[in-house]
Amino acid sequence: MQFAGAILLLMFVPCAEGQPPEATPAGGLAIEQILSKNGCGAFAGLVAATAGVGQVLREQSDAGLAVFCPDDGAVAAFAPRFSNLTADRQAALLLHHGLAARSGEVELWLIHRRGPIEVRTLDGGRWGHGVLSICYLGGAMQLASSPPSFTTPVEARVTSTVVYNDRLTVYLIDAVLVPGAPALFDYSDILVTTCVMLGLMMLVLGSCGAICS
Repeated sequence: MQFAGAILLLMFVPCAEGQPPEATPAGGLAIEQILSKNGCGAFAGLVAATAGVGQVLREQSDAGLAVFCPDDGAVAAFAPRFSNLTADRQAALLLHHGLAARSGEVELWLIHRRGPIEVRTLDGGRWGHGVLSICYLGGAMQLASSPPSFTTPVEARVTSTVVYNDRLTVYLIDAVLVPGAPALFDYSDILVTTCVMLGLMMLVLGSCGAICS
């Protein structure tokens, strides 16, 4: 059973093509250096340039840190939007890519639940829901910043795992995650309208009952 569990766990951890993920000691380098030397140079630059973000990631790495790191192309495509955010939202967005999780925990959660999971991100809900919805479909982990539902769009996919050791996991993803990204359809207005209509119907039925009696 342990062997089978190990095989399942490895299936959930896609490696860079042709080579295993690098076992970089989490305490050996600043988190920005680790990200930069493992295919996340642009994201590492944002972490280094945004006050407080690197410190939060470094402190969390001592207890266990998972980072979903957008590749350089994804960061470049998002750069105009990022530059228009306030400093607080820039920090929240970057921390939204980090989880308090030791290596392998995300994969084990997915195996245990056998479906989508919701995980708190390091931004703590400073902007949006403060959670990531993670599922495993089509041979890869898929991520969204909205609570899981039939209308929740997939924001990013894990393309490889570039760092994997006991305290730090870095997943390379193909898009930038935006906290609180809306679902494709918003049913809140429909829900409010339905509640109002039901209330009116109850009022009318109550009035009819009073008249008839």
